Parts: sequence; C-alpha cells; structure tokens
Amino acid sequence: MAITTIASLGSLKEDNSASSIARGMGKWKKYDYLDGDSVFITNKSYEYILHNCFNGNQNFLHLSFADDKLYSITNTLFFSNDQFGKLNENYNHFVSVFKRKFPSWDEILVSDKIKKEQRGMGFRFYPLPLNQRDNVKIEYLEIWFNIEYDWQFDSQNNYVRTGNVSFYQMNIDYINLKGTKLTNKGF
Repeated sequence: MAITTIASLGSLKEDNSASSIARGMGKWKKYDYLDGDSVFITNKSYEYILHNCFNGNQNFLHLSFADDKLYSITNTLFFSNDQFGKLNENYNHFVSVFKRKFPSWDEILVSDKIKKEQRGMGFRFYPLPLNQRDNVKIEYLEIWFNIEYDWQFDSQNNYVRTGNVSFYQMNIDYINLKGTKLTNKGF
C-alpha cells in the first residue's frame, strides 16, 4: 500500500539547515545485523509554505533514503501553546481517515521516561492484519502528538520543566523498509 504526501513544488521550501546539519548530509551507516555491510543514508527536509491539509503554525516534511530508496516520510506540525483545540481537530481528522484506510492499529503513548509522565498519545496503523505482517521488513504509519513544556532554572540553578506549555507537536510518520537492506533490527 503506497502512502502519498501531496504537495506542489510551489508549496515547499527546502530547509537546508535541517537537510544538512540537523539531520546530517549523506553518510554511510553500518548496522551489526548487516554483517559488515553498510547503507548510505540521505535526508531531505522541506517546510510547507501553503498546504490545505496541514494546519499547524509551522509544517515540515522530512524524507529519508537508504541507498537512494525512500523508506521514511515524516510530516511534523507545530502548534502554539494556545492552539490545543486546533491540534486536536487536526489529530482527530487524520486518525479518522487512517482508521478507515488501515485494517489494523495499536494505540501508543508518548511519555517522559525520566518523570514517568504521559505527554501525548497516538496510533500506529498497519496495512495488513497482525497474522499477515512482515515483521522484518516493517511497514506502518504512525500519528502522535506531544506536549512540550517550558524549562527554566530554579533557585539551585537546576534546569527544570515548568507546568507551562511551550508548544504542541504532531507527527505523521510513514515507514516502509521493503526494497531496502534495513530491517526491524534498526533503521
């Protein structure tokens, strides 16, 4: 099953800093499970200038390639701290669309592992039921949102998280390892 991100060239602006610095330019990566073989990973990042489908304050598209084969598409939407309603509307819209398109899904929780607090939630959708999935060359679509909080220094000069929301983030990630050397052991 192919998942398509629709955007015209006029609605995308390449984010050179994310493509080269934050995500790394093309580089060879060795994975133990490839028995000494390596994969050439490249990334391209774009900012959506105008897009009817994604309604965050800032919307980004990130593409990852393994040996020139697209295996990961990530759409990241950012919402300001007063736009939880807008985030929730976007999230619920996409979840309802994906539930109609995918036969199988699992709920996921986004949590702060240090403080052991839930900070968001989401779903992982699969194009096939559990008994028909390839558990090595995985394929799934994941949607989740996360609440990011402000941080500040306390009286002992420790950097601590406040209870104030800084912004909300929503991600839609599509992963398909078919046609690549990559497997569920790492990618």
